[in-house]
Amino acid sequence: MKIKLCQVYFIHTFNVNLQFAEMPVDKTFLLVEQGLIPLFDLLQKYKQPANFFFTGYSSLYLQQKYPELVREVQKKIGEGLIELGTYTYAHPVLSLIPYEDVERQIRKGMECDEKVWGIKCQGMLLPEVAWDVCLPKVMAELGLEWVIIYRELIHELAEKRLYPGMVKVKGIADTQTKAVLANRKIGKLLLEYLTGVAPWEKVREEIERFIEEASNALGPDEPPPLLCIKQDAEVLYAASVESSKGQGTCWGDRLTSLEALPRFARYLEFITSHPGIQVTTAKSYIDSFSGVIGEKAFYAENASGHAGFDVWLKGEGRERLNVLTEDARSWIITASLIIRAEQGKGADVRSALELLEGAWEQLLLAENSDGRAFIPHPSRKLFVATAAFKAMKLAQAAIQALK
Repeated sequence: MKIKLCQVYFIHTFNVNLQFAEMPVDKTFLLVEQGLIPLFDLLQKYKQPANFFFTGYSSLYLQQKYPELVREVQKKIGEGLIELGTYTYAHPVLSLIPYEDVERQIRKGMECDEKVWGIKCQGMLLPEVAWDVCLPKVMAELGLEWVIIYRELIHELAEKRLYPGMVKVKGIADTQTKAVLANRKIGKLLLEYLTGVAPWEKVREEIERFIEEASNALGPDEPPPLLCIKQDAEVLYAASVESSKGQGTCWGDRLTSLEALPRFARYLEFITSHPGIQVTTAKSYIDSFSGVIGEKAFYAENASGHAGFDVWLKGEGRERLNVLTEDARSWIITASLIIRAEQGKGADVRSALELLEGAWEQLLLAENSDGRAFIPHPSRKLFVATAAFKAMKLAQAAIQALK
């Protein structure tokens, strides 16, 4: 994508996580049919390039249930209208799981990206926008070159109206990575508008003010101003449910109309026609301006961009879900050690390894944050708990297979 000089560059960023907390498991298809598909249609109508980040679980679901949609997305990737990044396999909060699991979640997500979309991703978005200091090292090991985080997680930049669009962020063991900075405040305001809480004028004025202040250029060793706004790809359904709850609408209902759709269309029309905005994608921005990123690396807080970590740890049965998950992980580690010892003795461990791989997959599903956070539907809690139980039983079966 060719980038031209302008006051502000703009990136649409969407994360696709079909294990959405409030949505009943058996109604997942509505997130596609009344969320994802209408969003793709609107972006196509306004010819807006965008970054999408699919969890591996979501990609596999779409491949199985909506192959035509997958082919359409692949076409848009080829045309440069969609740029893909990775989003882990099962949407855990990475700061709340062991280092090995972080690596497995990201690696399996990348494997799904290649299998479904035919893309080896170079960048990633973080579940719950939760940064972790281990990530630069893990990313380097897996060949990932950049990440999108909220600039609010960097104290030095959190309160600045004007900030670099991209910086280097520090990690453990003297590692660092490039980070494209998203604006949580304006993203939250946009969501309030889509749900009918905030008026359009407030969103427009906030973006206009950002553009006006961006005319005061940053230093020569800093990338130009960037407004990167992140939303859930299912936002048209989610915002429509929230804005129509007074009419008795509930999560899992098929909506007769998407109240958020015309609001989002108005927003896209504004972005498309504004002379001070050049819409781009994360990789295009990085490729164009990495040369002026500067040598300074920032420390970003180990924190979620959405909520404190206690949201995933305490209350409403979360403790039990986490205990089940820890039990499963302990059995997997035990099984791994026993299998390795038996393999060293020359034993045939193929069946045990196959069962162990199945246990790992269930554990990754058990680490999903949506069965824990905010107001998860009971079926989401049961999904996570059941995955943990399956992981434990498969690990035990792997040990038995050696006898």
